[in-house]
Amino acid sequence: MIERGRPRPGRREPNPLKLSRRRRTNLSVGLALATLVVALAVIGAVWTPVDPARMDMTHRAAPPTAAHLFGTDEFGRDTFSRALKGAGSAVEVGLGVAVIAGTLGLALGALAGYRGGLVDEVLMRLIDGLYAFPPLIMALALVAVLGPGLRQVTVAIGLAEVPAFARLTRSLIIGLRQQLFVEAARAAGATDWQIARRHLLPNAAPALIVQASIAFSTAVLAEAALSFLGLGVQPPSASWGLMLQEAQSFLTLAPWMAIFPGALIAATILGFNLVADGLAERSDPRLR
Repeated sequence: MIERGRPRPGRREPNPLKLSRRRRTNLSVGLALATLVVALAVIGAVWTPVDPARMDMTHRAAPPTAAHLFGTDEFGRDTFSRALKGAGSAVEVGLGVAVIAGTLGLALGALAGYRGGLVDEVLMRLIDGLYAFPPLIMALALVAVLGPGLRQVTVAIGLAEVPAFARLTRSLIIGLRQQLFVEAARAAGATDWQIARRHLLPNAAPALIVQASIAFSTAVLAEAALSFLGLGVQPPSASWGLMLQEAQSFLTLAPWMAIFPGALIAATILGFNLVADGLAERSDPRLR
């Protein structure tokens, strides 16, 4: 008979030290990838090897060379220069979505969680109704109303991500408002705004930062999907999704047209998801 608390014969228990080391490695890799993407966006904003919109029909679909590190597309445009500009579009959308969704979701979730009662019921039923739609489907509908373009896509994806932030904020505020330090602050005469600013928001910040990192990667993928469908960034501007859409007819002739923007999208999503996992592990003592 096996005693409780002892490992079963033949079953290896996980090593906490190895798990912690692996989480630290994931966070380091995620930060490296995220930093690389942001660096590409900054470089693309101030410098590109060639004008991304300049066409050279004598070098159409040319393979990667020293002059064109990522080759050229069907119009002879430098793929590396367009990838740098695409990084700027991706980072702009990611940051914009995190700000829009974080601000609106934080306000709605905090109001519902702190006030409770009828306010909570009305706001949460509204959020639940929005949450029933997948974010990409909602973004598609909003872009159809707002029209194509980088700013319109940013607003559409940001509004589609509001329910996730609102539900998370509400659950955090409900758990925090029952803590003794909040009751003590209320008994000491602190106003609702002072309690929220000094006690609730600082304690909820780590989880919201993790959600913002997830929203960033989701926004990059959604922007690429909308641009691929022709509803996002419009030519001659550059976007990784638009580059994939333009490359789909040349996959066998010039596969590099799709490989490099696709790899950048994958690296961005992987990097920010690893950052979110690492930050979640650091902010939750139960996972340390």
